[in-house]
Amino acid sequence: MNGRLISWSPILILLMLACLTWWLDAKIQNNNDENLSDENKYPDFYIVGYQAVRLTETGTKLYSLRGEKLEYFAEKKSTSLSAPFLMYYDKENGATSFKARNARLVNNGEHIYFENEVEINRPKSNEKEGLSIKTSQLHIIPDKEIARTQQPLKLTLGSSKLSSVGLEFNNKTSIIHLLSKARAEYDPPPQKR
Repeated sequence: MNGRLISWSPILILLMLACLTWWLDAKIQNNNDENLSDENKYPDFYIVGYQAVRLTETGTKLYSLRGEKLEYFAEKKSTSLSAPFLMYYDKENGATSFKARNARLVNNGEHIYFENEVEINRPKSNEKEGLSIKTSQLHIIPDKEIARTQQPLKLTLGSSKLSSVGLEFNNKTSIIHLLSKARAEYDPPPQKR
């Protein structure tokens, strides 16, 4: 019996060393993951009271983006915005504004995701009724002037009220596509005599 135990002892020692190595590796990996998650909580830089302006080729304002706070996270390659306010400037259609409580910039600002209490507003002009859209999320492609959502929304155009699930809004053409479950309450404008 002692002979068998002695012959198995190198294998038992190797097995114990393998288990100890595995346990130590698992402990070190957990500590590294905790340290990384702590690092990702804090931005690499932030700006309080930010404003950015995009110009056309002729030098006129296309849109401006401003807000309370901008935070950039290099590890995630993401930018978060607090209280963002996006304003498009258009002489023909009038100014259109987009605001929310938070937003995320993706691909260096090619896409902006507005979240929480999102509002689109275009004031009334001589030719057009005032426009107001409220939803919970909105995907904006700033250079194309397109905004999309798959979420429920409420739209007010003059005195008419609409609700829908999902929309695509083209700011250049002022065309709004309601995607599904659209309901409308239309009040015709008063007749001129």
